[in-house]
Parts: sequence; structure tokens; C-alpha cells
Amino acid sequence: MGHLRKSLIFSALRYLEYGIIALSYIIIAKKVGPAEYSKTIPGFIFITYSQYLMMGLNQALMKAYVVESELEIKQTYVKNTLYYICFISLVAFLTGIMILPKQLFIVSLISSMIYFQSIFQTLLRLENKILGINISNLVFSIIYFVLVFFYAYDIKHFFLYWLLSLTISNVINGIQAYPILQKLQLRFYKKDILNIVNTIKPQIKLGIKMTLIGLISTYFLTYDRFLLNFFSDNKSLKGNYQLADNIASTIYLFFVTVVFYYFPILLKRASLNSVYRFQILKYGAIFISIISALIIIIGPFSNVIILKYFPAYRVLAHYLIYQSVLKINILGIGVASTISIALNFELKFLKWWFMAISLNGLLLFILYKFSNKSIDEIVVITLVFQVFTILITNGLYLFINRKSFFVTKAEAV
Repeated sequence: MGHLRKSLIFSALRYLEYGIIALSYIIIAKKVGPAEYSKTIPGFIFITYSQYLMMGLNQALMKAYVVESELEIKQTYVKNTLYYICFISLVAFLTGIMILPKQLFIVSLISSMIYFQSIFQTLLRLENKILGINISNLVFSIIYFVLVFFYAYDIKHFFLYWLLSLTISNVINGIQAYPILQKLQLRFYKKDILNIVNTIKPQIKLGIKMTLIGLISTYFLTYDRFLLNFFSDNKSLKGNYQLADNIASTIYLFFVTVVFYYFPILLKRASLNSVYRFQILKYGAIFISIISALIIIIGPFSNVIILKYFPAYRVLAHYLIYQSVLKINILGIGVASTISIALNFELKFLKWWFMAISLNGLLLFILYKFSNKSIDEIVVITLVFQVFTILITNGLYLFINRKSFFVTKAEAV
């Protein structure tokens, strides 16, 4: 009951945070218009993919924390992660300067701040300091909303205030994580840096597998925008599409919040109990089906509100429905990956899904490059195709591996 109460409080506060951030996106989008808002696409894509420079070290740290009992292993994983973050922060900054538009170089600093946020919040999460995560995230979202509402009138300041808010939030994260670092009795020596190449190998090996698993979901979350940004010159359409993606991503994060809270618990139980793995699949499938149906039924009514308050975004509702259904179904990948990670079947999962997304990505690229259809039609086809790719690939993967993943009803009894 304690876990349930804490998860409800955590989820409610996260929903508040996501709602404030979504409102910030809507406010700046209304201020600058679709054409100007389309300029955020490179920034959002850079932030998303630069996080994979982390090589999954945080995920590896989380798994080690759950299954390992030796303090020395935990100490090594934490120290390695901190050293590595300092290094990739510099890499992200230099990369951002080289490839981003000049007015968006600030985005590279945002990526660096997110690296430190991730390690601090991973420690808080593992030590069950969930309220601390809520506090720092709410501080970020409230400060960001106030700055955007009163002072942001272009995309440069949209990202600048994101960086400022995130920096303040990270100070709070660091203060809360400091006692945990003390509890781990961490000591930093020069020899740690010299030995890191050897000590970090097991962590990176596990982390890369976890990262590649996360990259599968990221592919489905971003590939459509990448193609649209590369092949279309219609700034109004791209602005509508990016705002639809921001709002749909907020809806997606609402549901990811519960998984975020329970993932260490789910991972440990799923590694021990095959009946529990079947329950994860069963209730996950029911939940995704119900939410997808509700979005399809309720979604069209949002067009009335959008046309009244945001007349410049006339096709927003159209894309919002497809985007939301896609992102909800991406949760199904998380169900299959959790089961695979629990059983150390990460490589089997990766081989299956990378074969699927390679074919998916190639077909979509050909569609954008050579199709005679209008860009509006291609975008809709892309979203529908992505949903069916997820459903078919996930269904076949779980069915083919059912004997390894689940028990029969007779065995369950």
C-alpha cells in the first residue's frame, strides 16, 4: 500500500509537471507561429539523440543496483558514470557548435545539463527518494513556464530559458543526491581515471545493450520528424507537426511515468516469476488498446478548441490523433523489452527489432524520396505504417518466444 500511495503522489506531480511544460510549448508556438516554431525541430532532434552518448551507463547502473549486493560494484558504477558524463558533456557541446544552426548552439548545453540530471535522478530513484525528483522537476517546469510566458518571443530564447530553468533544477538535484554519494562512501582518486578504461567495460557492455533497446523506441518517436524535416519545405506543416508531436509526447510521458516509478520493481519480479511476466503482457496489451481507442474516439473533438484558440494551427488536431496513437503503442515495445531485460535476452530482442526497423526505415525513406503523393498524405501514411510495424513486430516477437517468456495455464497453477 505504501508503494501505491507513493506512486500515486509521484504520478500526480509528474502529470502536473508535464502539463505545465506542454502549456509552455503551446504558448511559445502561439507567439511565434507555425513557420518559426518549425525551427525547433533540429534542436529537439539533437537533444533526443545526444542522450545516446551516455551509452546506457545510467541503465546499467540501475540494473546493477537492483541485482548486485556488493558495495564496491555500486561505487565503481557510480564513479564511472560521473567521470564519463564530464567527458561527453564536452563532446556534446563541441558537436552542437559544429552541426546546429548558430542561434541554437545553446541546445548542446541543454544536453549536457540533462546528462547530470539523469545521474542525479537515477540515484534518487534507486534510493526511493521519489519526492526529490518531483520537487526538482516541478521547479524546472514552473520557472520555465514563467520565463516563456513573460519573456520568450523567439526560438532562441525558448531554448535559453530551458537551459536556465534546467540549471536551477540541477542544483536542487545535486543537493539532494549528495547524501547518497556520501552513503556510498565514494572517494575520487587519480588512479580511478587511469583504471576507468578497464573498470567501465562491463558497465558499457551492459549499457550499450540497454541503450540500443531505448534507441528502438526513439526511432519510432523521431524518424517521422527527421524525414519531414529533411524532405519538406512546408514550414507551416512542419510547425503544426512539431507542436502535435510535443503534445502527444506529453501524453506519452503521462503513462511512462508509472513505468518509470515501477521499473526497478517490475524488473526484479519479472526476472524471478514467469506468471508475473505474463501478467505484464496481458495488462499492458489491455491498457494500450483502451487508451488508443479513447484517443481515436475523443480526438476529433479537440479540433473545435484548436480552431478557436489557435487558428494558425489548422491541421494540428489531424496529426495529433495519429501521433498520440503511435506514441501509446510505443509503450508496447517497453513491455517486450522489460521481459527481455529481466531474462537477459537483450541481444535476442535487439536482433529482432533492428531487423524490423531497418526494413521500416528503408521503406519510409523510399516513400518520402520517390512517392508522387503530397507531403500531407505521406505524413499520414508514415504514422499509420509506424503503428502497424510496432503491432506486427511486437506480436510476432512475443509469440515466437512465448515458451521462453511465459508459462502455460497448467504450469501457472
